[in-house]
Amino acid sequence: MNPMTTLIIENFDTADLLCHTAAHRTGMQPDKFSAEICDCIDSVLQLLGSKPTTAGFDNAYYNVTKAVVDYDQKPDLEGIGKIGKELDRYRTEALARAATTPSSLTVRRQNTARTIE
Repeated sequence: MNPMTTLIIENFDTADLLCHTAAHRTGMQPDKFSAEICDCIDSVLQLLGSKPTTAGFDNAYYNVTKAVVDYDQKPDLEGIGKIGKELDRYRTEALARAATTPSSLTVRRQNTARTIE
């Protein structure tokens, strides 16, 4: 598996864990949950960089960000479920987009830089 794909999957795994935690534990602050989900979504977008986009990817990105905005307005379990569902669609589109063309990318993670081919 290519390193960029691995990083994309790690971001989605983090988002999935956040959804699971928010759905099954009380006490997670809705604004913190939303901010961390947005960080994961934006990290994926940055990893993909200038790769060609598709209507499916753009729609998936729009739908997941809309689900987060909706959750911000009314934080409940239904909103968390909708975010999880839209994250799955976004994951599918992001991984398809990552596979379209090879590229070089510098990723900063935990104060270290590395180049991904």
